[in-house]
Amino acid sequence: MPLVCLFFGCKSEEPTDISVLPSNIITKIVIDNYGIKWIATDKGLVSFNGKIWKVYPNVKQLSNQPINDLCFDVMSENRQIWAASFGGAVKGSIASQTYLLTDNYHLDSNGLLSDTVFSVATDNNNTKFFGTPNGLSILKNAIWSSYDGTWGKRKDNFLITNIITAIAVAKDGWNYVSSQGGGVSRFQFTDAVSGATKFFMPWAYGLKSDNVNTVVVVNDTCQWYGTDKGAAYHTSYNTKADWTSYSSVDGLVSDTVYAIAQGLSGETWFGTHRGVSRLYADVWTSYTTQDGLIANKVNTLAIDIDGSVWFGTDMGLSHLINGVWTSYNKK
Repeated sequence: MPLVCLFFGCKSEEPTDISVLPSNIITKIVIDNYGIKWIATDKGLVSFNGKIWKVYPNVKQLSNQPINDLCFDVMSENRQIWAASFGGAVKGSIASQTYLLTDNYHLDSNGLLSDTVFSVATDNNNTKFFGTPNGLSILKNAIWSSYDGTWGKRKDNFLITNIITAIAVAKDGWNYVSSQGGGVSRFQFTDAVSGATKFFMPWAYGLKSDNVNTVVVVNDTCQWYGTDKGAAYHTSYNTKADWTSYSSVDGLVSDTVYAIAQGLSGETWFGTHRGVSRLYADVWTSYTTQDGLIANKVNTLAIDIDGSVWFGTDMGLSHLINGVWTSYNKK
Protein backbone atom coordinates (compact mmCIF):
# COMPACT_ATOMS: atom_id res chain seq x y z
CA MET A 1 0.00 0.00 0.00
CA PRO A 2 1.65 3.27 -1.04
CA LEU A 3 1.50 5.92 1.67
CA VAL A 4 1.70 9.49 0.44
CA CYS A 5 3.02 12.07 2.89
CA LEU A 6 4.89 15.15 1.65
CA PHE A 7 6.09 18.18 3.57
CA PHE A 8 6.86 21.74 2.53
CA GLY A 9 6.38 25.26 3.86
CA CYS A 10 3.03 26.99 4.24
CA LYS A 11 2.06 30.50 3.25
CA SER A 12 -0.20 32.80 5.25
CA GLU A 13 -2.64 33.90 2.57
CA GLU A 14 -5.91 32.18 1.82
CA PRO A 15 -6.10 29.50 0.59
CA THR A 16 -2.90 27.94 1.86
CA ASP A 17 -1.14 24.98 0.27
CA ILE A 18 -0.39 22.24 2.77
CA SER A 19 1.59 19.02 2.76
CA VAL A 20 -1.49 16.82 2.94
CA LEU A 21 -4.03 16.66 5.80
CA PRO A 22 -4.32 18.95 8.85
CA SER A 23 -5.58 15.94 10.83
CA ASN A 24 -6.03 12.22 10.37
CA ILE A 25 -9.57 12.28 11.77
CA ILE A 26 -11.89 12.54 8.77
CA THR A 27 -15.57 13.15 9.47
CA LYS A 28 -17.01 13.80 5.99
CA ILE A 29 -16.02 13.77 2.32
CA VAL A 30 -18.02 15.39 -0.48
CA ILE A 31 -16.89 15.74 -4.10
CA ASP A 32 -18.01 18.52 -6.42
CA ASN A 33 -18.77 18.39 -10.14
CA TYR A 34 -15.14 19.19 -10.97
CA GLY A 35 -13.77 16.31 -8.93
CA ILE A 36 -12.44 18.44 -6.08
CA LYS A 37 -12.58 16.61 -2.78
CA TRP A 38 -13.87 18.71 0.15
CA ILE A 39 -12.89 17.05 3.38
CA ALA A 40 -14.07 17.77 6.91
CA THR A 41 -11.62 16.99 9.69
CA ASP A 42 -11.46 17.64 13.40
CA LYS A 43 -9.05 20.49 12.59
CA GLY A 44 -10.83 22.32 9.82
CA LEU A 45 -11.74 22.10 6.15
CA VAL A 46 -9.32 20.87 3.51
CA SER A 47 -9.69 20.45 -0.26
CA PHE A 48 -7.81 18.24 -2.69
CA ASN A 49 -7.90 18.32 -6.49
CA GLY A 50 -5.83 15.18 -6.96
CA LYS A 51 -2.53 17.06 -6.79
CA ILE A 52 -2.84 20.10 -4.53
CA TRP A 53 -4.11 20.22 -0.93
CA LYS A 54 -5.43 23.46 0.53
CA VAL A 55 -6.73 24.74 3.87
CA TYR A 56 -8.54 28.00 4.58
CA PRO A 57 -6.93 29.64 7.64
CA ASN A 58 -8.60 33.03 7.16
CA VAL A 59 -12.08 31.48 7.47
CA LYS A 60 -12.05 31.21 11.25
CA GLN A 61 -15.31 29.25 11.31
CA LEU A 62 -13.60 26.44 9.39
CA SER A 63 -10.00 26.73 10.50
CA ASN A 64 -8.46 24.43 13.09
CA GLN A 65 -11.75 23.32 14.61
CA PRO A 66 -13.88 20.18 14.28
CA ILE A 67 -16.28 20.06 11.35
CA ASN A 68 -19.07 17.54 11.80
CA ASP A 69 -20.71 17.47 8.38
CA LEU A 70 -20.62 18.90 4.85
CA CYS A 71 -23.17 19.10 2.06
CA PHE A 72 -23.58 20.94 -1.22
CA ASP A 73 -26.41 23.41 -1.59
CA VAL A 74 -28.76 21.68 -4.02
CA MET A 75 -29.80 25.03 -5.49
CA SER A 76 -26.23 25.92 -6.49
CA GLU A 77 -25.22 22.87 -8.54
CA ASN A 78 -22.31 22.03 -6.24
CA ARG A 79 -20.84 25.53 -6.24
CA GLN A 80 -21.86 26.30 -2.66
CA ILE A 81 -21.06 24.15 0.33
CA TRP A 82 -22.49 24.05 3.85
CA ALA A 83 -20.46 23.05 6.90
CA ALA A 84 -21.80 22.01 10.30
CA SER A 85 -19.55 22.65 13.27
CA PHE A 86 -19.46 23.36 17.00
CA GLY A 87 -19.52 27.06 16.11
CA GLY A 88 -22.73 27.06 14.08
CA ALA A 89 -23.35 26.53 10.37
CA VAL A 90 -21.53 28.29 7.55
CA LYS A 91 -21.99 28.44 3.79
CA GLY A 92 -19.32 29.28 1.28
CA SER A 93 -18.99 29.66 -2.45
CA ILE A 94 -16.38 27.39 -3.97
CA ALA A 95 -14.59 27.86 -7.27
CA SER A 96 -11.18 26.73 -8.50
CA GLN A 97 -10.46 25.17 -5.10
CA THR A 98 -11.11 28.45 -3.31
CA TYR A 99 -13.59 28.92 -0.48
CA LEU A 100 -15.37 32.27 0.03
CA LEU A 101 -17.54 32.57 3.13
CA THR A 102 -21.04 33.85 2.26
CA ASP A 103 -23.25 33.04 5.29
CA ASN A 104 -22.67 32.30 8.95
CA TYR A 105 -25.51 31.15 11.21
CA HIS A 106 -25.34 30.74 14.96
CA LEU A 107 -27.47 30.84 18.09
CA ASP A 108 -27.15 34.47 19.15
CA SER A 109 -28.04 36.34 15.99
CA ASN A 110 -29.85 33.75 13.86
CA GLY A 111 -32.50 31.08 14.26
CA LEU A 112 -30.32 28.09 15.04
CA LEU A 113 -31.41 26.14 18.12
CA SER A 114 -27.78 25.66 19.13
CA ASP A 115 -24.27 26.62 18.05
CA THR A 116 -23.51 22.90 17.96
CA VAL A 117 -24.57 21.57 14.58
CA PHE A 118 -24.11 17.85 14.02
CA SER A 119 -25.52 17.54 10.50
CA VAL A 120 -26.75 19.62 7.57
CA ALA A 121 -28.77 19.03 4.39
CA THR A 122 -30.53 21.09 1.71
CA ASP A 123 -33.31 20.45 -0.80
CA ASN A 124 -34.36 21.85 -4.18
CA ASN A 125 -37.04 24.06 -2.60
CA ASN A 126 -34.47 26.31 -0.93
CA THR A 127 -34.89 24.61 2.45
CA LYS A 128 -31.93 24.05 4.77
CA PHE A 129 -31.95 21.55 7.64
CA PHE A 130 -29.59 21.67 10.62
CA GLY A 131 -29.38 18.93 13.23
CA THR A 132 -28.58 20.27 16.72
CA PRO A 133 -28.72 18.93 20.31
CA ASN A 134 -31.95 20.93 20.74
CA GLY A 135 -33.73 19.51 17.72
CA LEU A 136 -33.89 20.26 14.03
CA SER A 137 -33.56 23.86 12.82
CA ILE A 138 -35.12 24.62 9.44
CA LEU A 139 -34.43 27.66 7.25
CA LYS A 140 -36.50 28.51 4.19
CA ASN A 141 -36.67 31.87 2.42
CA ALA A 142 -35.09 33.64 5.42
CA ILE A 143 -37.72 32.22 7.81
CA TRP A 144 -36.66 29.91 10.63
CA SER A 145 -38.66 27.10 12.18
CA SER A 146 -37.85 24.05 14.27
CA TYR A 147 -38.95 20.46 14.74
CA ASP A 148 -38.50 18.19 17.77
CA GLY A 149 -39.70 14.91 16.26
CA THR A 150 -43.31 15.03 17.50
CA TRP A 151 -45.60 13.05 15.22
CA GLY A 152 -49.33 12.39 15.19
CA LYS A 153 -50.78 12.84 18.64
CA ARG A 154 -47.64 11.53 20.30
CA LYS A 155 -45.57 13.94 22.34
CA ASP A 156 -42.41 12.23 21.22
CA ASN A 157 -39.71 14.87 21.00
CA PHE A 158 -37.02 12.28 20.28
CA LEU A 159 -34.97 14.66 18.11
CA ILE A 160 -34.18 16.54 21.30
CA THR A 161 -33.64 13.59 23.62
CA ASN A 162 -31.47 11.72 21.09
CA ILE A 163 -28.50 12.98 19.07
CA ILE A 164 -29.28 13.70 15.41
CA THR A 165 -26.76 11.75 13.34
CA ALA A 166 -27.70 12.50 9.71
CA ILE A 167 -30.26 14.21 7.44
CA ALA A 168 -31.25 13.10 3.94
CA VAL A 169 -33.74 14.57 1.47
CA ALA A 170 -35.55 12.80 -1.36
CA LYS A 171 -36.81 14.22 -4.64
CA ASP A 172 -40.38 13.25 -3.75
CA GLY A 173 -40.36 15.78 -0.90
CA TRP A 174 -39.77 13.42 2.02
CA ASN A 175 -37.03 14.18 4.52
CA TYR A 176 -35.32 11.68 6.80
CA VAL A 177 -33.56 12.50 10.07
CA SER A 178 -31.72 9.69 11.84
CA SER A 179 -30.87 9.64 15.51
CA GLN A 180 -28.76 7.76 18.00
CA GLY A 181 -31.29 5.85 20.07
CA GLY A 182 -34.57 7.21 18.74
CA GLY A 183 -34.84 5.77 15.25
CA VAL A 184 -35.71 7.94 12.25
CA SER A 185 -38.07 10.88 11.68
CA ARG A 186 -39.76 11.13 8.29
CA PHE A 187 -41.67 14.24 7.26
CA GLN A 188 -42.36 16.74 4.49
CA PHE A 189 -41.78 20.48 4.69
CA THR A 190 -43.33 23.31 2.72
CA ASP A 191 -43.96 26.14 5.17
CA ALA A 192 -44.23 23.76 8.12
CA VAL A 193 -43.65 20.12 8.97
CA SER A 194 -46.38 17.82 7.66
CA GLY A 195 -46.99 14.07 7.33
CA ALA A 196 -44.55 13.32 10.14
CA THR A 197 -44.04 9.76 11.26
CA LYS A 198 -41.29 7.68 12.81
CA PHE A 199 -39.34 4.57 11.86
CA PHE A 200 -38.44 2.64 14.98
CA MET A 201 -38.30 -0.87 16.37
CA PRO A 202 -40.36 -2.99 16.23
CA TRP A 203 -42.81 -0.94 14.13
CA ALA A 204 -40.41 -0.57 11.21
CA TYR A 205 -39.35 -4.21 11.31
CA GLY A 206 -36.50 -3.88 8.81
CA LEU A 207 -34.71 -1.35 10.98
CA LYS A 208 -33.00 -3.72 13.38
CA SER A 209 -31.87 -0.99 15.79
CA ASP A 210 -32.95 2.50 16.87
CA ASN A 211 -29.28 3.49 16.94
CA VAL A 212 -29.09 4.84 13.39
CA ASN A 213 -25.72 6.26 12.39
CA THR A 214 -26.59 7.41 8.88
CA VAL A 215 -29.38 7.68 6.33
CA VAL A 216 -28.80 8.05 2.59
CA VAL A 217 -31.35 8.47 -0.20
CA VAL A 218 -30.56 6.54 -3.40
CA ASN A 219 -32.46 6.17 -6.67
CA ASP A 220 -34.23 9.46 -5.80
CA THR A 221 -36.57 8.01 -3.16
CA CYS A 222 -35.24 4.76 -1.63
CA GLN A 223 -33.32 4.92 1.63
CA TRP A 224 -30.37 3.11 3.16
CA TYR A 225 -29.88 3.14 6.92
CA GLY A 226 -26.69 2.25 8.76
CA THR A 227 -27.14 1.07 12.35
CA ASP A 228 -25.22 -0.77 15.05
CA LYS A 229 -26.99 -3.97 13.98
CA GLY A 230 -26.42 -3.85 10.25
CA ALA A 231 -27.86 -1.98 7.27
CA ALA A 232 -31.48 -1.61 6.17
CA TYR A 233 -32.91 -0.76 2.75
CA HIS A 234 -36.42 0.70 2.38
CA THR A 235 -38.18 1.12 -0.97
CA SER A 236 -41.68 2.49 -0.28
CA TYR A 237 -43.76 4.84 1.86
CA ASN A 238 -45.02 1.96 4.02
CA THR A 239 -43.50 2.00 7.47
CA LYS A 240 -44.11 -1.71 8.07
CA ALA A 241 -43.31 -3.05 4.61
CA ASP A 242 -40.70 -3.17 1.86
CA TRP A 243 -37.65 -3.46 4.05
CA THR A 244 -34.53 -5.54 3.43
CA SER A 245 -31.93 -5.95 6.14
CA TYR A 246 -28.28 -7.01 5.98
CA SER A 247 -25.84 -8.00 8.69
CA SER A 248 -22.51 -9.77 9.07
CA VAL A 249 -24.40 -13.03 8.57
CA ASP A 250 -25.21 -11.89 5.01
CA GLY A 251 -21.77 -10.56 4.15
CA LEU A 252 -21.20 -7.21 5.85
CA VAL A 253 -17.72 -7.04 7.33
CA SER A 254 -19.23 -5.54 10.53
CA ASP A 255 -22.71 -4.92 11.88
CA THR A 256 -21.81 -1.36 12.90
CA VAL A 257 -22.34 0.77 9.78
CA TYR A 258 -21.27 4.43 9.79
CA ALA A 259 -21.49 5.43 6.11
CA ILE A 260 -23.23 4.30 2.92
CA ALA A 261 -22.94 5.43 -0.71
CA GLN A 262 -24.11 4.16 -4.07
CA GLY A 263 -21.49 3.78 -6.79
CA LEU A 264 -21.80 4.83 -10.41
CA SER A 265 -22.40 1.22 -11.52
CA GLY A 266 -25.17 0.67 -8.99
CA GLU A 267 -23.05 -1.01 -6.34
CA THR A 268 -23.48 0.01 -2.71
CA TRP A 269 -20.55 0.73 -0.39
CA PHE A 270 -20.69 0.42 3.40
CA GLY A 271 -18.17 1.99 5.77
CA THR A 272 -18.15 0.03 9.02
CA HIS A 273 -16.29 -0.39 12.29
CA ARG A 274 -14.14 -3.17 10.83
CA GLY A 275 -13.59 -2.26 7.22
CA VAL A 276 -15.51 -1.62 4.00
CA SER A 277 -18.05 -3.82 2.24
CA ARG A 278 -19.42 -3.59 -1.29
CA LEU A 279 -22.71 -5.10 -2.41
CA TYR A 280 -23.18 -5.61 -6.14
CA ALA A 281 -25.53 -8.06 -7.89
CA ASP A 282 -26.13 -9.79 -4.55
CA VAL A 283 -22.40 -10.44 -4.13
CA TRP A 284 -20.51 -9.10 -1.11
CA THR A 285 -16.84 -8.05 -1.21
CA SER A 286 -15.02 -6.65 1.81
CA TYR A 287 -11.76 -4.77 2.32
CA THR A 288 -9.70 -4.15 5.44
CA THR A 289 -6.22 -2.91 6.30
CA GLN A 290 -4.90 -6.22 4.99
CA ASP A 291 -6.07 -5.18 1.52
CA GLY A 292 -4.85 -1.57 1.60
CA LEU A 293 -7.38 0.40 3.65
CA ILE A 294 -5.55 2.80 5.95
CA ALA A 295 -7.75 1.96 8.98
CA ASN A 296 -10.69 -0.34 9.53
CA LYS A 297 -13.04 2.15 11.19
CA VAL A 298 -14.51 4.07 8.24
CA ASN A 299 -16.42 7.23 9.23
CA THR A 300 -17.34 8.45 5.75
CA LEU A 301 -17.03 7.52 2.09
CA ALA A 302 -17.66 9.25 -1.22
CA ILE A 303 -17.86 8.29 -4.89
CA ASP A 304 -15.62 10.35 -7.19
CA ILE A 305 -16.67 11.53 -10.65
CA ASP A 306 -14.55 8.75 -12.19
CA GLY A 307 -16.29 6.09 -10.11
CA SER A 308 -13.41 5.59 -7.69
CA VAL A 309 -14.09 5.60 -3.97
CA TRP A 310 -12.68 7.66 -1.09
CA PHE A 311 -12.72 6.47 2.51
CA GLY A 312 -12.31 8.70 5.58
CA THR A 313 -11.10 7.18 8.83
CA ASP A 314 -9.58 8.26 12.15
CA MET A 315 -6.14 7.57 10.67
CA GLY A 316 -6.39 9.39 7.35
CA LEU A 317 -7.81 8.88 3.85
CA SER A 318 -7.78 5.96 1.46
CA HIS A 319 -8.58 5.99 -2.25
CA LEU A 320 -9.49 2.91 -4.31
CA ILE A 321 -9.37 3.09 -8.10
CA ASN A 322 -9.18 0.11 -10.47
CA GLY A 323 -8.14 -2.15 -7.63
CA VAL A 324 -5.24 0.10 -6.56
CA TRP A 325 -5.13 1.62 -3.08
CA THR A 326 -3.48 4.93 -2.16
CA SER A 327 -3.55 6.38 1.32
CA TYR A 328 -2.88 9.83 2.74
CA ASN A 329 -2.27 10.86 6.32
CA LYS A 330 -0.57 13.35 8.60
CA LYS A 331 2.50 12.05 10.41
